[in-house]
Amino acid sequence: MRARTSGGADSDRRLAPIQLLPGSYEEPMAPDVGAAPTPGKRRILLAALLSTFAFAVLAGSAEAASSLYVSTRGSDRSACTRLKPCRTFDRAYRLARPGQTVLLRPGVYRSQVIRLDRRKKSLRDVVFRPVTGARVVVVGRLDVRARHLELRRLRVSGWRALSTASDLTFRSVATGYFRIHGANGVRVLGGSVGPSTDVPSLVTASGTRAARSVTVDGTTIHGYHASAQGSRLSCLTVTGVSGLTIRKSHLYDCEFAGLLFEKGGAASPTNVTVENSEIECCRSGSYAVYLDDQSGASWRGFLVRHNSTNAAFGIDPASTTLADLRFYSNIATSFTGCARTGVTADYNVWENGTECGTADVVAPSGFVDQEEQNFELLPGAAAIDLGAPPGYPTSDITGETRPLGGAPDAGARESRATGLVAAYGFNDPVGLSIRDASGLGNNGLAAGASPTTVTIWFAISRV
Repeated sequence: MRARTSGGADSDRRLAPIQLLPGSYEEPMAPDVGAAPTPGKRRILLAALLSTFAFAVLAGSAEAASSLYVSTRGSDRSACTRLKPCRTFDRAYRLARPGQTVLLRPGVYRSQVIRLDRRKKSLRDVVFRPVTGARVVVVGRLDVRARHLELRRLRVSGWRALSTASDLTFRSVATGYFRIHGANGVRVLGGSVGPSTDVPSLVTASGTRAARSVTVDGTTIHGYHASAQGSRLSCLTVTGVSGLTIRKSHLYDCEFAGLLFEKGGAASPTNVTVENSEIECCRSGSYAVYLDDQSGASWRGFLVRHNSTNAAFGIDPASTTLADLRFYSNIATSFTGCARTGVTADYNVWENGTECGTADVVAPSGFVDQEEQNFELLPGAAAIDLGAPPGYPTSDITGETRPLGGAPDAGARESRATGLVAAYGFNDPVGLSIRDASGLGNNGLAAGASPTTVTIWFAISRV
């Protein structure tokens, strides 16, 4: 039997809820291996170490000296220096030069607004981050109208990127929810979103201005629950965007759907890519990805590829215009709407229903344990080496190279296992039927010289 070696991702990604509280030198001859350094060389090594340490201290001191500071005990009448810090993020942002760092001292901050500063035209971001080792919490909402800004390692009740905002990065930020209202160039990198009850996370238009060029990469979105029956609350709702990429992300414990797409105040979402992600779904719904039609939506420009889920894909039957909707190399339970004009689906594994494309297969998912969010592939899973159209992502959700075998695997993870096999127990009595534990249905008959000897199939790792 062959077990897949982990690609580096944690097998249990459930996150605890956010608790928000108020001159050079060349030795003429190399010494013998194992020989102790000579006194002269010891002095040189010591000098080098001291020089490196001094450089690090000076570099840290230089950064600290050139940074601005914010503190819960500061004042916005000050110049945001180390000795006289500001009180609000907005004050520090307005004083900051392009590329400057704003250091946040530990504590619990009230709601913050960072306004647009039209003087900020350089592409060098102003970076907000906690001082080393500090825990910074914003109780309430963080509203951002600014541009060329990066926020790192914060814990926030919720944040909004509003219509004047552009070139924003939220890196390793933990939040209960986020909303992107018509903003341009917003990147959500890592971090976590949720849990949340009745409050959605949204990518949406502001009036008729759609959000543009939004990226969600390596982010965990989870715990979206509704208190009322029939709610369509989902882990992420998208209602108005032109250019959205969701990749290498984990969505779980969602109410209605993992990703819900609807028409908003502007045109329907378009130019959307969802790839290399895992969606464990759902509490009251059944869709990992659903293109809805509650507002007369028309759909075009979707690429959904190399995702793994224990739920279905769906396109609302009332949708009127479909164009360039591509679904490749996914593993899901089924796909409602895949036969409609404008939809292409191929190289997918569907647990139920029928194939959509000629390279699709209907087979068990082959997941190790989808109930525990372990979407690794069992040896012999139908998804292994199933293939993909040209242009597929060259790494999987864990960063593993794709492909490892003769062709890319379907789903978010490349498997180190090759094709066939079965997995049998070692102590089945001779003459009895034994069950194939791999889920591939290769049941057999125990045979051997003694009641504790059975025939075992082995698989060989392909890396």
